[in-house]
Amino acid sequence: MARFTTSLLIAALVAAAGTASAESRGSWLISGGMLNDTTALVGSRNHWSVDYLPDGELFWGLQPLYGLGAFGDGGAYLTAGLRKDFHWGRITLTPHTGTALFESGQSGTFIDDETIQFRTGLDISLPLNERLAVSLGYFHMSNAGLNKASADADTFRLGLRIHY
Repeated sequence: MARFTTSLLIAALVAAAGTASAESRGSWLISGGMLNDTTALVGSRNHWSVDYLPDGELFWGLQPLYGLGAFGDGGAYLTAGLRKDFHWGRITLTPHTGTALFESGQSGTFIDDETIQFRTGLDISLPLNERLAVSLGYFHMSNAGLNKASADADTFRLGLRIHY
């Protein structure tokens, strides 16, 4: 069942990627941070991630978000979701939510119970110039209590958002 769910999720991600306009601009968010909770399934407090934020809208003004991240213990995730940029003066607030394919790093392989997680967060960006912005963010990744194999990771991060 987990393989079917994973295949279905990957197919949905590929289909959603094709809906954004090829002419639209976007940005990359490169970040690093720390986990807030040492009881998480992730065994290390270090976190690094790269998120791609294309400008094309999917529906209702929502935009896609694709990312990958790694933890210091070898854990990793691949995520896709939805986001919305809200501009407040020079500041941009970006709430986001999505699903993630996750491996804890403690198991060395994908465990059926831990593979599907959900990532929800908020990033706040302040532009440095026309192409660069500094970003401060937070996200929570868990399996919404579906079973005991939850990532349960609360991560604070500092990043650089590069517009192209």
